[in-house]
Amino acid sequence: MNTDVIVVGQGIAGTCLSYQFSRNKIDFMVIDNSHARSSSMVAAGLINPIVFKRLTKSWMADELMSYLHTFYREFETVIGISFYDRKSILRVLNTAEEINRWHSKRLRSLKDYLGEIYSGNEFELPLNEPSNLGVVKACAIDVPAMLAAWKNRLKKAGKIIENNLDYSMIEYENNKVKIKFKSTSVVGKKIVFCEGALGMNNPLFSWLPFNLSKGDILTLRNDNYRANEVLNNGKFFLPKRDGTIKMGSTYEWDDLSYETKKERRKELQEKAKETLSGDSVLFKHEAGIRPTVKDRRPFLGRHPKLDNAYIFNGLGTKGAMLAPYFSEEILNFAMNDRILDPEVDIKRFVGELGTSG
Repeated sequence: MNTDVIVVGQGIAGTCLSYQFSRNKIDFMVIDNSHARSSSMVAAGLINPIVFKRLTKSWMADELMSYLHTFYREFETVIGISFYDRKSILRVLNTAEEINRWHSKRLRSLKDYLGEIYSGNEFELPLNEPSNLGVVKACAIDVPAMLAAWKNRLKKAGKIIENNLDYSMIEYENNKVKIKFKSTSVVGKKIVFCEGALGMNNPLFSWLPFNLSKGDILTLRNDNYRANEVLNNGKFFLPKRDGTIKMGSTYEWDDLSYETKKERRKELQEKAKETLSGDSVLFKHEAGIRPTVKDRRPFLGRHPKLDNAYIFNGLGTKGAMLAPYFSEEILNFAMNDRILDPEVDIKRFVGELGTSG
């Protein structure tokens, strides 16, 4: 079969990009191996425009938040499910200094995102200790639900091949990309790799400075937690529509296996016990590998030696926030010859690290 562009991977990046191709009437084919432990499948889907450590805006917060609201609402309509929610994050403020900084920035640089501070428990939160809670205007998506609904739509349209991809299957010749599977083959004019953490093994882009990190997330139930708001006290507690709570996350750079560890589970459970009253019953413990990057900027661009091979990766811990906006950026770069922002263009590493593949 022939197509304009082949998208490898159907995590958050590949899903948003393939939807961008669809809405722009560009023919495409997705290849995905249904990697159940990918960071997209484990991700809580919380979208926070604030960096709490410094109490500053997240990089490009204004542009990203404005874009993703319209994008996700439209995407919900197309795939016929509801997966996007406006959410408030309630940040625990422990010191007078934190409270004063919050008041100052709420009236100035962060006025679009920071709300009031509540000194009592104005929310239905089962807090062990009375806390000062600063309100952040944020949102969240149900990532697995979004990915599953889009995959079903791709299947019905014959736009996805569910198969493992060995890089030796790919041929680049005559300005075409050909991938041979046992039962079929696909030929595209271009290919975009959206492989998440697995992209580190891609021989075309393994020279990029991935700095992968492992994260553990628990799914809990606490019958006393009746609030719709997200609680953050160094770890987040995100209430889901089914009555469970996603809690996380941990960070680990040495162990990049997908296996969950008892010590990480214990770390999170102890934090839950310290924070919430009542029993927090454990339903699930998951771990994923985030496609994090040393300079904390995504990987977008064209391979230095192959004009029809592209990458859209490196979304790190903020995939749900970055993917909508930058999926349009990579589409316009690959298909419409638009210029990429130098901060995300992989050209920023070519001179420093060279290329392989």
